[in-house]
Amino acid sequence: MSQDTTSQTSPLPASEEIRISSVSEFIEKIVQRGKEAGTETFYRGHSNANWKLVPSLFRKSNGVEKEHLLFRDMVAHEPQSFSECKSALDYLVQMQHYGLPTRLLDVTLNPLVALYFACEKEENKDGKVYLFSVPENKVKHYDSDTISVLANLAKCDLAKCNPTDDYVEDDLTLSLYPTKDLEGGASFYEGLKERSRGGLQSWKKHEAVCIARKLRHALGKNPKDADVLKFSNFFLSQWLVENSSDPFSEEFLKRKDPYQGGRCWTDQLWQSVITNSPVHKANSPYLKWFNEQPDITLLLHQIRGEKPHFRSVIQPYELVGMFFVKAKYGNQRIANQMGAFLLFGLGLQAQGRGDGTWGPLCCRKNIYAEVPRQWVKKKLIIPKVEKKKIREELANLGITESYIYPGIEQYAKELKKKYRL
Repeated sequence: MSQDTTSQTSPLPASEEIRISSVSEFIEKIVQRGKEAGTETFYRGHSNANWKLVPSLFRKSNGVEKEHLLFRDMVAHEPQSFSECKSALDYLVQMQHYGLPTRLLDVTLNPLVALYFACEKEENKDGKVYLFSVPENKVKHYDSDTISVLANLAKCDLAKCNPTDDYVEDDLTLSLYPTKDLEGGASFYEGLKERSRGGLQSWKKHEAVCIARKLRHALGKNPKDADVLKFSNFFLSQWLVENSSDPFSEEFLKRKDPYQGGRCWTDQLWQSVITNSPVHKANSPYLKWFNEQPDITLLLHQIRGEKPHFRSVIQPYELVGMFFVKAKYGNQRIANQMGAFLLFGLGLQAQGRGDGTWGPLCCRKNIYAEVPRQWVKKKLIIPKVEKKKIREELANLGITESYIYPGIEQYAKELKKKYRL
């Protein structure tokens, strides 16, 4: 597990926070909670309680930009170290083991391992153990198709395949809003069930505004002929009647846009996608449109390198998600640590326009989501003055440095400490 966690992100919303001073007290608080039906439990320890839940790749200013180069240079330089790797996830796990920045965040199934990491370093800082309770559908195994999709993002230099008018050509950008009216009013939002105020209705209206802007130039040549058009999108049909003399003028569309300036509206949407696990139906016209983008073609090429029979369909909701992964225990360190990983996908974003409205929704490679607060059930704080004592208690239970980091060098170091050499 990596301890370099220096990202400048906003803190997680408040959850239950408990201070503990001994291993027995820690175990008591863990056992008290009990396991919720339909969930799995994971832990992560931070030796500095102020560190955030952010993968190492996103802690570097140019990490994502260089991700595909890090991947290939590492394998090219040390091919023998990756000879047993069969998938992109296997490679990422091995790279994480050697300290290379990746889009993986280490977690563990063993709370005592997490406690060890919370006490390991940073003697002048309080530590913290996160207890995650995660829905079972957000936990995948190493051979999952969803995990293949997200892990293979690391191998893709996709910036120049499909540049858009709204984004600079510095990383992967996939359009999420259709650029045309699709059959049956097909939409990015068709899998969501969000009904909160400012939720689904506003999201769909913003999508319609962005589609209309794409159509406006074509209609502008013969605006009076617009009344013969029939749109599947409900809002487009409605607006056409309202503004048939000058369909979809910029002034008209600005009035219809539900988002005008202020804080970006995508945060609520992103959390809804991550926590609700929506899907587009296999025969959806939207899904067909989305998978025709050039960047998707390149990503599919990478996936088929490990899964030749992978179906040519990628779910956009999965691309902007995050999942806990039970990886193979390919080395003794991961086995001893009972290691698992939180794998981060693409970021969800809309850019502000000069007139105070927001551009179309896209998913990008260089941003990431916060871990949903619903998943963080407890934060166990380890006061700095208790760290040394708790390490000694853990050693009595066999959780030592040589157990966490198995190897002859670590054991020799432990023996010297034991016999005060």
